[in-house]
Amino acid sequence: MPLIVVVGNEKGGAGKTMTAVNLAASAAVAGQSVLLVDTDGHQNTALKWGTSRATANPDAPPIATVQMQGSTLARDLKTIGAAYDLVVVDTAPADSVELRACMTIADVFVVPVKPSNFELWALQNMGQLFMKVRRHNPKLRAVVVASRIQRDLRPAAAVADVEGFIGENAQGLRDSPIVTVYERVAYDRASGGGLGVAEWQGSRDRAAQEFALVWDAVKTPPQEELDI
Repeated sequence: MPLIVVVGNEKGGAGKTMTAVNLAASAAVAGQSVLLVDTDGHQNTALKWGTSRATANPDAPPIATVQMQGSTLARDLKTIGAAYDLVVVDTAPADSVELRACMTIADVFVVPVKPSNFELWALQNMGQLFMKVRRHNPKLRAVVVASRIQRDLRPAAAVADVEGFIGENAQGLRDSPIVTVYERVAYDRASGGGLGVAEWQGSRDRAAQEFALVWDAVKTPPQEELDI
């Protein structure tokens, strides 16, 4: 069975697609077979990234990229995703039918958010949605990505801001790990050729090292789950 990861936030500009494509690239570099699913019928950014990868970097590890939408998405995803090690779903910036459908079968719900007051408010609804879906899909766990952090903000401060908001307004995400990702030019330069930061300048690049922590949090369940 594949690891199914859905990346979602109803707030646009949080770094969803950047997170989704880099998760896909990280897994591909590690030798996994990957399916990247774009459910955003308007922007199609993940789909365009996958097309760019196949044409601009044909020697890169392959990532199958498709666009899927509709209320039958969960059923369809189970069928098509069975042939892969990892399925990453990039959703539209909305509390959509596709987001909810994918969460019902997913293993991990990744929530990117910019650590600023206006951006954090979206976590309230995402926390409520996570708790609601877990009643039907108890295996679902969440990872919060404090994304697109500006250089003048320390990671500890960003995490403190996100933790503080979650503690008061989004208790459903309270036990979820929080990983930080800086705003770096490497993401734009890598994505232009359909690459992830893990393969653009090698593992010693700062962006690659930071994102490796996101990939670790997504692929590795908490210790208490591993001990069961």
